[in-house]
Amino acid sequence: MSVVPGPTNLQIAQSNFTPEQIWIAAHEIIVAKVPGFKTYRRTPALRVEPPDLPLITVYVLRDREQSVGDSNTGSPEFRHYVTLGLEGIINLSDVDQQLETLAQLMLACRVAIYSDAGFIRMVEGVESSETRLVFNRKGENPTAGYQMELTVHFMTVWPPDVADDYLRLHLETRFPESQTQPIPQIIRDWEIPQD
Repeated sequence: MSVVPGPTNLQIAQSNFTPEQIWIAAHEIIVAKVPGFKTYRRTPALRVEPPDLPLITVYVLRDREQSVGDSNTGSPEFRHYVTLGLEGIINLSDVDQQLETLAQLMLACRVAIYSDAGFIRMVEGVESSETRLVFNRKGENPTAGYQMELTVHFMTVWPPDVADDYLRLHLETRFPESQTQPIPQIIRDWEIPQD
């Protein structure tokens, strides 16, 4: 009976999701599923020109790692709390119509992220969401913005990279040949179960 070895510690560590992957996935979901913005960015909107509007940005505001279990024994395990920032900005010309349009676009962003199966598989849960309206002036142009902070959490496990996982035992005997009676040599392999 052959035992199929499981993933190595290095493969487990490499399979962890990162805040950057969560961020990129959220941005790609918005670009693919929420038409209506003229500009899509993955950085905060520090400089905005009128031709860029309406604009949406998706970025990581913060990532907090909290140890799971006893922090000084065993493999490091963390629960990540990643806060994504989503900011939609519009030109504030027709206030009522523009704010209604912006609210609809940001609701579409929420629906797109919350209902995307791939994104939900990446995270273990949505911790919180906070929104606010922001009124600004970008140069000479009055703008209105809808900012959302979305906090998700997920786990990472970092087992040590062990060069020898002891998956197989190979045994060979080499008895000296006898003149009168042949001595059987033993060659055998054992697969070590990884439970």
